[in-house]
Amino acid sequence: MRPDASILRTVDRGTIPGPSSRYPGKACHGNRKEIITGLEHNEYDLALMGRPPDHLPLVSEVLSDHPHILIAPAGHRLVGRRKILAEDLLKETFLAREPGSGTRLLMERFFEMIASGRTFDIVEMGTNETIKQAVMVGLGIAFISAHTCQAELAAGKLAALSVTGLPLIRQWFLTHRLDQTLTTAAEVFHAFTLAHRQELFPRLSLP
Repeated sequence: MRPDASILRTVDRGTIPGPSSRYPGKACHGNRKEIITGLEHNEYDLALMGRPPDHLPLVSEVLSDHPHILIAPAGHRLVGRRKILAEDLLKETFLAREPGSGTRLLMERFFEMIASGRTFDIVEMGTNETIKQAVMVGLGIAFISAHTCQAELAAGKLAALSVTGLPLIRQWFLTHRLDQTLTTAAEVFHAFTLAHRQELFPRLSLP
């Protein structure tokens, strides 16, 4: 039997609060490939994700714009420069999520737009939190969702680079299967998230 609510989210743990004390459920975390697989097998009541897949019967509602940026440690040589070009990035190490991650796919499309066949040095890491910590200690820079690092940007621990073509704006979607009846807990979470979407996904000031 499934738990009362199995809610999958792609943002960092703790980003989305909710009425979990009254309606306990299960929150999972995964990359885009894992989310789609879970939806295919009807494993999740709700999914918080980027662009929903086209091949499934889904109900999807836009929650917010979803900007993606390049981040660097506060003292990085490119911080404060305007209109950074691909040539400025070729010497950098990029810290990136694993293949199958939506952010990784978007990063690779961004590279295709700017690189003209040139390659970038990429080091894979398993979570956004690991990537943020690695960037802060100077191990590289990263293409990442701005919502996942808003606290570190506000605190000055990370800096958003002013790169030509960025931010790339996508959307956050709250998604569930059309052929699935939501549990009470999932309905409450769904209503809560829609009602508080502006607070949960604030508009960010980006370069």
